[in-house]
Amino acid sequence: MKVLVTGSAGFIGMHLCKQLIANGHEVVGLDNFNNYYSVALKEARNAELEALKTDISTTETTIKTLETDIENQQATIDENIELFKKRLCTMYTSGNDTSASIVLGSSSFYDMMSRVHMINRIAEYDDKLIDEIVTKIENLEQSKKDMEREKLNLSMKLEEQNKRKEEKAAEIEVEECPTPKAS
Repeated sequence: MKVLVTGSAGFIGMHLCKQLIANGHEVVGLDNFNNYYSVALKEARNAELEALKTDISTTETTIKTLETDIENQQATIDENIELFKKRLCTMYTSGNDTSASIVLGSSSFYDMMSRVHMINRIAEYDDKLIDEIVTKIENLEQSKKDMEREKLNLSMKLEEQNKRKEEKAAEIEVEECPTPKAS
């Protein structure tokens, strides 16, 4: 949800914006930066909100990128496994010929050499396909571990930011209690 917060650089407005951002809302903050109290303090609060929005956006983008990479890797692995299954099925449905029976069933020496060469090429291709599948599965597992580690780091970072936010709030409450101006 997109939310407009007026007075976003003030004490209440800034903390409201932080909470809305933390809850996943898109926040548009407005403040006229009047001199009711320190304009520098308001500017610092505004900069803090912008940094928080940037951190959250970067984190979300990183997580989405990692998830997309993992999905793509898994799709490639699934495709290769299906290809290998089709090859096995084709070999099974074509009969129970073994490599020896294929070679021994040749009509000439040239035919036998051609069949041996064909069997070797098929075996090399299958070995290569299996190696690729194993490598991709290992890479996918590593990507998943990296993503979990990144999520843990981001969670710790979020906890640290919340702690900093609470410390800032306490600090701001102590250093500033505006008194109304006499009219």
